[in-house]
Amino acid sequence: MSIVLNSILLTSITLQLFAAYFAIRLIKISGKTVSWIFITLALVLMSVRRIIALSSVYLFQISPPVLTINLVNESIGLVLSLCMLCGILGIARIFNERNMYEQQIKNLLDEKENLLKEVHHRIKNNMNTMKSLLSLQSAVLQDSGAVSALDDAQNRIESMMVLYDKLYSSTDYKTLSLRDYVISLTEEIMDTFPDKDKVTVDTEIDHIYLDSKILQPLGIIINEVLTNAMKYAFSGRAAGRISIQAKRDGDVLHLSIKDDGVGLLPDLATEHSSSFGMVLIRELTKQLKGTLHIQSASGTEIAIDINA
Repeated sequence: MSIVLNSILLTSITLQLFAAYFAIRLIKISGKTVSWIFITLALVLMSVRRIIALSSVYLFQISPPVLTINLVNESIGLVLSLCMLCGILGIARIFNERNMYEQQIKNLLDEKENLLKEVHHRIKNNMNTMKSLLSLQSAVLQDSGAVSALDDAQNRIESMMVLYDKLYSSTDYKTLSLRDYVISLTEEIMDTFPDKDKVTVDTEIDHIYLDSKILQPLGIIINEVLTNAMKYAFSGRAAGRISIQAKRDGDVLHLSIKDDGVGLLPDLATEHSSSFGMVLIRELTKQLKGTLHIQSASGTEIAIDINA
């Protein structure tokens, strides 16, 4: 019986020490440092308790005193030690699998991020190529109307290039601050006009984050309005002012572009104007499921309300 008891104690001690070892390893795997330190300490103390009991058996085996070492209790302790070891090994496996899956997900996200960067980069390069081709074509034409149309097309492409440039440099490739986009776009548009210094542009735009699907048509609308203002609103004047406002009221985004110029011609200020620029603005507003407001008193104001 003594041999059996000794074997049980030795096996139990071995299992508990192995469990303590794997509990220490779980500190690195799981990050639950404090919890696993306490569990490790408990397992070590349980092992020390059995080592003391085993030492007592050997020390007093010739003339043993009254010892409270019970075969049944120690057998239960052996089973508990085995269960603890199996449980800790199972937990270690779960954490290892979780960490492996997390690493796979991280790798997939990194790959997706790189692909999105590459897509935006290629789209921007393609648009830059189209803009350059339009510029080359414009340079060899003699017809002023055709040249103006090609220049306008270049500006529309530029509005999309600014958007993709902002998306490419941001951490989120889907949404972007309306304020950052409009300010950059306005600077790019104004730089295309040699008399830009005579026009002051005021911006009052909230930091509203919008999806790129909304920003792209908005950018084209802003480009169209600003381009028309710079071409026609301040004709014969030494100075002018353009104000751009954007704010959100609940679920409604209100965008307003206003100048203090000469105002629109009567046929352009109507909803049925056949001007390409006005047709484009109306169609893009419909695409956004918005409402277009045009005022042409003391200058021109183009206002759009959309749910965003």
